[in-house]
Amino acid sequence: MHLRVKERTADLQRELARRQQLEKEIAVVAEEERTRVGRELHDSLGQHLAGTGLLAETVANQLEKENNTMQPTARKVVRLIDQGIELTREIARGLYSSELDGDGLFSALESLSRSVGKGQVKCEFEHSGKPPRSKELATQVYWVAREAVTNALKHGQPQHVWIHLRTTDDYLRLKIEDDGRGLSQSTREDGIGLKVMAQRAELAGGRLRIEKAVQGTVVHCEIPLGEN
Repeated sequence: MHLRVKERTADLQRELARRQQLEKEIAVVAEEERTRVGRELHDSLGQHLAGTGLLAETVANQLEKENNTMQPTARKVVRLIDQGIELTREIARGLYSSELDGDGLFSALESLSRSVGKGQVKCEFEHSGKPPRSKELATQVYWVAREAVTNALKHGQPQHVWIHLRTTDDYLRLKIEDDGRGLSQSTREDGIGLKVMAQRAELAGGRLRIEKAVQGTVVHCEIPLGEN
């Protein structure tokens, strides 16, 4: 009986390991597809809209010279195309971060903080240590941070968001905090974004912890580095 229990336990452990490996492989494929779609939006559709915008601008300028009554409509078309270009860029940024293909995680998070800081919310990023060598790990950490910031802006209505990243030879610690009103209990329990963050942390071999601060919310993600 004891031997049978040990065998059954070993089988369950192997099955769990197999499923975890499969989840990681699926996540890699999903990230590759996300990146491909984001690049297509930015490079193909974005460039097409930019070219269309230039042509529309030329038409609007010509109509203005001729005092044509259609000139205001042409200007409106130009503005709509410009809005379409910006919307395409925003969607592309939501699908992939080009910095992860270049300088790495630090640059991507710095870019994230700058994009948030362009609005009414101030966002700061600080880091210490070295960026992780693993592209897969950097990708998971980036999207945890992005989702945490998005949740803070959407649900917390903060005035200030801080992104902290610290790495050593042994671990990576990410902390996102804000001074908003905090997440509601229903959001904490049922929020899809929070579940996605937790899953990404697990795929990276770490864990996610969310706590309510005196003002706002703090998201912690700690990942042992080991071979990453």
